[in-house]
Amino acid sequence: MGYNPTGGSSMLYDRLAGRPLEHEFITGAVVNAAARHGIAVPLNEALLALLRALDRSMRAEAKG
Repeated sequence: MGYNPTGGSSMLYDRLAGRPLEHEFITGAVVNAAARHGIAVPLNEALLALLRALDRSMRAEAKG
């Protein structure tokens, strides 16, 4: 199995197609589970904040 230069994640393809991102179901689930168990996940929290901002920006662009 080698590197596929045209490959990408489902969130990348969602972004390119203008569809809502899956960040709440993926990264959000990690952050929420960690909070329930009292575990610090600062990198996941930062990633979630960035993905939320990207999603808001994408939705704002789509509205015109």
